Amino acid sequence: MRQFSKFPGITGVFCVPHEFNFKLLDQFIATEQELNLVSCCNELNAGYAADGYARSHGVGACVVAFNVGGLILLNAIAGASENPPVICIVGGPNSNDYGTNRILHHSIGLSDFSQELKCFQTVTGHQVSRYHKDTIWLV
Repeated sequence: MRQFSKFPGITGVFCVPHEFNFKLLDQFIATEQELNLVSCCNELNAGYAADGYARSHGVGACVVAFNVGGLILLNAIAGASENPPVICIVGGPNSNDYGTNRILHHSIGLSDFSQELKCFQTVTGHQVSRYHKDTIWLV
């Protein structure tokens, strides 16, 4: 399993803690001792902070919640420079929710959870989806 701190230059990750990313943030705290989580008041601020961090440190990162958080973050990422890169990690529904055709809160009213990924595809150079906590770190 690749640890996040293996990305050179990242000592801080800007985040907006939420129920869709609590387990991920807990894993950060447990496994990434050198990593500082910087809580932001909203997703747009987290995205701008990660972009500014990337410009001064070579790479930046942010963590936000599923759909609502990611769609707000999209505005900052669309305006971010491609070089240096900004890594965006967006929490998601429980893996048990995929394929159930349920409509979840924070969704846009559809049971397809890929709308957010489709939006990021239009403004980012690379996207990865992971559906299991043991593979979240693989890029």
